[in-house]
Amino acid sequence: MHHALPNGAEDYLKPALAHNRIDSGLSFVTEQTHPIELIGDKTIPKYAFVRNPYSRVLSAYLNKIEPYAEGVRGENDDNNYFYRVYTEVDAYHCNNLPLVSKVNFYCFLLWLTNVNNVHTRNEHWRSQVELLQTGSVDYTFIGKLENLDDDDAPTLLNYIGCDIDFPSQKKVSFAPTNATSKLEKYYTEQELKLVNALFLSDFEFFEYDLITDSLELKC
Repeated sequence: MHHALPNGAEDYLKPALAHNRIDSGLSFVTEQTHPIELIGDKTIPKYAFVRNPYSRVLSAYLNKIEPYAEGVRGENDDNNYFYRVYTEVDAYHCNNLPLVSKVNFYCFLLWLTNVNNVHTRNEHWRSQVELLQTGSVDYTFIGKLENLDDDDAPTLLNYIGCDIDFPSQKKVSFAPTNATSKLEKYYTEQELKLVNALFLSDFEFFEYDLITDSLELKC
């Protein structure tokens, strides 16, 4: 078997290509002539990876919201979209939690819970069940990020007949938020309650354990 890359850039270890539709070399369903028919075609294998809702939503907050709340990023930084999202979260925080000094994880979760608009439905924190349309798309395999290295990445590569080893995070040089190791710091019972309600469908469909006691987060 050859190390063929039938779809995608040859420099697949370059993280900048992950969100670059022009240079990534990937074909996207939304660019196809009949995308709905393509998705519904049961002869075409479909694969997806999901992440534990606790670490996923915290990672989104740490990467997209907290840097603005902490002043690490500002209005003129390169990602102005998330600065606009942050200003909306901050406005919610000021109007509803005036005694809290600045936007924190709890403020962010309350905003997600109580506001319904294009920003609260952003793909970085929208339900994975909704994003993947699990009720209408028949997936060949759904892996979990937590099992990526040990089981699920090798399983997927075997499915697609690829003999390239799955690269480590170090090889990709992708800067992680390390959200999983920070769960204990950011979660109390009040944050757990909000996340459990926000992402109940993800917990149930992908069989992630619900946690109600923050002591369970201790390593």
